Amino acid sequence: MSNGNKWINIKCVGTVTNKSAIGAKVRLKAIINGNPVWQMQEIDGQSGYCGQNLILHFGLGQASVIDSIKVEWPAGGDQYFTNVPLNRNVTITENGKIISINEKKINADMNYILNQNFPNPFNPNTVISYQIFVSTNVFINVYDVLGKNVVTLINN
Repeated sequence: MSNGNKWINIKCVGTVTNKSAIGAKVRLKAIINGNPVWQMQEIDGQSGYCGQNLILHFGLGQASVIDSIKVEWPAGGDQYFTNVPLNRNVTITENGKIISINEKKINADMNYILNQNFPNPFNPNTVISYQIFVSTNVFINVYDVLGKNVVTLINN
């Protein structure tokens, strides 16, 4: 089950810069455990074997809001956003707005939410978070690329 920590996933889309925003730096500040904490990630085209990840994931502990986000675009120019809500996927368009997508809403037909693991790809550890909205048995299995069950994480 989810550990209750807050998060945000950020996808940047270049309009002047390259469309994938490779080279853009995203900095954000949030109050975590009573302390102002700055985090920075850069969108990287390749950072190792299967290392391309164009969506940045920030873990934010028990923060209640993101105080500020600064995007530094490779073509020049910075964008600033303040008081950004947590636990969502957002897209930031160069010289545009921040758009929240895939906000979690409980659907009557949805009995669970399984979040993307982080980091992905992982070697040797990853975090998998999920939420269950009904009382039921839970099975979480990890498969390799050939579809072979590598490990059963939860079976109860």
